[in-house]
Amino acid sequence: MPPAVPDQIVSAVVPLHGRGDGRHEVTLELRPDDLGTIRVEVSVEQQTVHLTLHAAEPATGRLLSIALAELRTALTDAGLRTGNLAVSPDGGSATGRRSRPEPPAAEKARGDSTTPERLRTVRPSAAGRLDILL
Repeated sequence: MPPAVPDQIVSAVVPLHGRGDGRHEVTLELRPDDLGTIRVEVSVEQQTVHLTLHAAEPATGRLLSIALAELRTALTDAGLRTGNLAVSPDGGSATGRRSRPEPPAAEKARGDSTTPERLRTVRPSAAGRLDILL
């Protein structure tokens, strides 16, 4: 039997909290599989954890909204101080994400953008998890 959804989220957030202040994002494949994926935006400010959850499935978003109090309790039980916890109604889309502006058409044609592409992959902190920072 898979762990409760709040426990699945806590298991991903605790290692991020240990990195100190900053912003992090992780995508989780929830169990059971029919819950789909969620994107978790984590912000740690002065040892306080703030989360915004984005569910790919509308039903999962409703479930997460109902479980916010349980999630807050699970985070507190794990030794974390919680701030704002929210479920975003955007359905897990990338809207609201910061993206790099597109280079002008002439630069695209030449292929010489002034902003170099950077991709850094961080090794998984636990089996089945991988953080990719863009």
